[in-house]
Amino acid sequence: MQNGEEGQTSVCGGSPKGLSRRKPATLVIKSGTIMALRTIRGDTVSTVEDTAHHLLVFVALPSGFTWDWALTPLNVGEEVQEAQAGLLRDLTHNAYRALLHLGLKEHVEIPSDSVRFFHRLARTYAKNLTRIEDIEHKRQTIHVVMSESEEERLVREAPFMPGVEHVNVAWLRLIGKGIEEAFHEDITGYPGTVAEYFQHWGADLTPPGRVFFHMVESKDEAYPFAFLATYAPEPEEGAAARHVPLKNALVEYQDNQDNLLRLLSTVSRAARDSAFVAGLLDSGEIFHPLRLTVEEAHTFLKEVPLYEAVGILCRIPKWWRGDPNRLRVTVNIGTKAPSRLGADAILDFAVQIALGDESVTLEEIQYLLQQTEGLAFLKGKWVEVNHDQLKAVLAAYEMAAQRGRSMGIIEALRYELFKTGDRSLASTGPKIEVKHGDWLNSLLERQVQLRGPKEVEMGPDFKAVLREYQSQGVTWLGQMRELGLGACLADDMGLGKTVQVLAWLNALRQAQPLRALLVVPASLLGNWMDEMARFTPLLRGYLVHPSAGATQDPREWGAYDVIVTTYGMLQRYSELRDTTWDVVVLDEAQAIKNPATKQAQTVKQLQAVQRIALTGTPIENRLSDLWSLFDFLNQGLLGTAAEFTQFTKALSDHPEGYGPLRRVVSPFILRRVKTDKTVIADLPDKIETTSFATLSRRQAALYLEVVQDVATKIQRVDGIERRGLILASLLKLKQICNHPDQYLGQSLFDPEESGKFARLEEITETIREKRERVLVFTQFKEMTEPLNDYLATLFNHRGLVLHGGTPVAQRRQLVTRFQSADYVPYMVLSIKAGGVGLNLTAANHVIHFDRWWNPAVENQATDRAFRIGQHKGVMVHKFVTYGTIEEKIDRLIQDKLQLSQEIIASTQEHWIGDLDNETLIDLLKLER
Repeated sequence: MQNGEEGQTSVCGGSPKGLSRRKPATLVIKSGTIMALRTIRGDTVSTVEDTAHHLLVFVALPSGFTWDWALTPLNVGEEVQEAQAGLLRDLTHNAYRALLHLGLKEHVEIPSDSVRFFHRLARTYAKNLTRIEDIEHKRQTIHVVMSESEEERLVREAPFMPGVEHVNVAWLRLIGKGIEEAFHEDITGYPGTVAEYFQHWGADLTPPGRVFFHMVESKDEAYPFAFLATYAPEPEEGAAARHVPLKNALVEYQDNQDNLLRLLSTVSRAARDSAFVAGLLDSGEIFHPLRLTVEEAHTFLKEVPLYEAVGILCRIPKWWRGDPNRLRVTVNIGTKAPSRLGADAILDFAVQIALGDESVTLEEIQYLLQQTEGLAFLKGKWVEVNHDQLKAVLAAYEMAAQRGRSMGIIEALRYELFKTGDRSLASTGPKIEVKHGDWLNSLLERQVQLRGPKEVEMGPDFKAVLREYQSQGVTWLGQMRELGLGACLADDMGLGKTVQVLAWLNALRQAQPLRALLVVPASLLGNWMDEMARFTPLLRGYLVHPSAGATQDPREWGAYDVIVTTYGMLQRYSELRDTTWDVVVLDEAQAIKNPATKQAQTVKQLQAVQRIALTGTPIENRLSDLWSLFDFLNQGLLGTAAEFTQFTKALSDHPEGYGPLRRVVSPFILRRVKTDKTVIADLPDKIETTSFATLSRRQAALYLEVVQDVATKIQRVDGIERRGLILASLLKLKQICNHPDQYLGQSLFDPEESGKFARLEEITETIREKRERVLVFTQFKEMTEPLNDYLATLFNHRGLVLHGGTPVAQRRQLVTRFQSADYVPYMVLSIKAGGVGLNLTAANHVIHFDRWWNPAVENQATDRAFRIGQHKGVMVHKFVTYGTIEEKIDRLIQDKLQLSQEIIASTQEHWIGDLDNETLIDLLKLER
């Protein structure tokens, strides 16, 4: 997502009424084009320029929604920009009121899937408003309740947008409550009628009048349907609305023709476009109960949308409004268990034509084709006879039947998406309903709900105690291997994806010789090697990377269980691509999200029995990334890139929205989030993790140069001079580990030249996608602005900075802004200025960019977020540069030795000056 500077997005949730008091932003518009968006916060003016390339998007949050800008490579036309300007202005003033007014309009001009989804949500609410009887008298007391089918449909239709994991029935009701309160507030102060209110806001909807049409089935063979028009008399104060036959109105209004005409105004409007209603009105039959022929009933049913559009509520048989009694082609796949498991297991495949729960023969379809168009009685149910639809059903049946009688699991799931072997017909061909048979359905449910038949034995040498959800994750990986399917472990950051994979690899090693390939970003090499040594000491790992020091010899690899390498090394060593591995694991698998890159293409050349992808970023946020990931995991499941693009273009207008795609990919994705207490009840409120960074080449060269300089000079000095040399050298090494430009006093701060900047990018990607906030602590004031500049590019938002030079009065303003509803994604703080006295609970991530080497000071800083008022779990990331003094001192702190902690805490870095020369150089030197 692309956004401007601070203060340009707003978060909506909690008590919706409280959102109407927001300060409006200023939009600068020329000829319908948003030239800039300016929002004033205190003395700060923020601007987003060039919105011709920005698209407004909505973001679902656990307790509401917000909005943001997405950068698009396409030019956003003036019409769309004008629509965005209007919607943005309304959102900034009152978000839920803007949503209500959006729903009153039939179309939305903004081509964003998320905006279209919110429009459908608000539109459903608005349409329900038009079905409320006596809405004029109820006004601000009305309460709209979506039907279960509407709620299920909206959840199913939700696009792959930011925050889609929060979209469920409870969330829909929260948003509905906000829209309802906005309507109450609007209509309370509106002087006209509800109908005039609708017209005022340009709604194409008409609130219901007081006339109702009823049609029911009867047992009269000649006239199998009955019709009655009723109306609701003006209710007495406090009395419930009631219905009486329309003929009563002739008596009630016999002395007041104007009131009678007003009552019948909706019927008169319907008569303009309906010959059927016009005939009833002209003859006066509309005032009496009527018996209808099949032809008349069919005419009436087809015209129901017309009647309801002018404000006549219709009560008709359920079978007409829904699909259960519509003829459709169904394909049942996987009713019986195959003879063996695996991706190439053959599943049974059965095609039939269905009417409700009953099958229909080809002879019965031919019988219907011989009838005149209208309604026909078949198998105890009324069915619409439409020759074109019947012919389409036959064509769909023949096309499905030609497919054959069996297919594999991947092919079966692909068939659910594309419905035909010729996937180009997916959006234009006849509709086919694919159903999973009992066996396949139970298998997929077991995968999604983690109901495994057996637990994985991880071996006696596995040195970790897994939580229940982690054990389930290992079992799930085992089931996916048994089925021969690729798996994406997408657990939230901090839930232990690494330890789950190591447990699975260790379990495999117990049963067979293991040849596994682990591909990770260079910044994570240290994390993986460290945790492998810690949790799986008998799992032999070999690092293929220049940082390992020794010459890489592929002939040595066969003696190891796990080869650990980076995405870049895959292109250098053909042996990595030519080997058939037992398991290939991709960490931070979003690295292959762009299929056009050489990196992604190289990864997809890897050969493996099992493929596993790890990511903490919700892949549902980017539909475009999904295809590339699954092209690695289960090639062919989502078709070719061109086929998938063609398919997804039609999703926003698909009757089931994004439901079919979500159903197909969900068995392959295991994602647990920290906020789900039903899954992770025992998770601590604070999770601390050491995040290892790798030195860049420039950093390594400077680091070695400083260590060599110390080793030379230390021999010639002693006393105070020696201590000064050591402390100055420690400062230089810390600066180098942060960024070479800090040490050299330069101002460029190229992210490519710092391993910590690379690690910062990887961590903040997940924070950005989840719209969470982070505190970044550094002990160096001069690092606050470079970090601020870099984080602004990562978040596409400008955050806040607080250090020792920040005036005290301004500090309070910064805290208030960070804690406000406006999305301020990060604050960079110097650890001395920001480590005490501040309440920053809006953040649920803390990053210690460089280490103070005093646990008490770091814990004080962490407690800016982890304190009373924090309602989320806090994730603490402590950056350590692999192989440097940072890692060695961190290891010393982690040893939990009371003496070490007391010495380090009390003397900070002065204890290092007391080490002898040999021990000192050993501590400072760079280890490969």
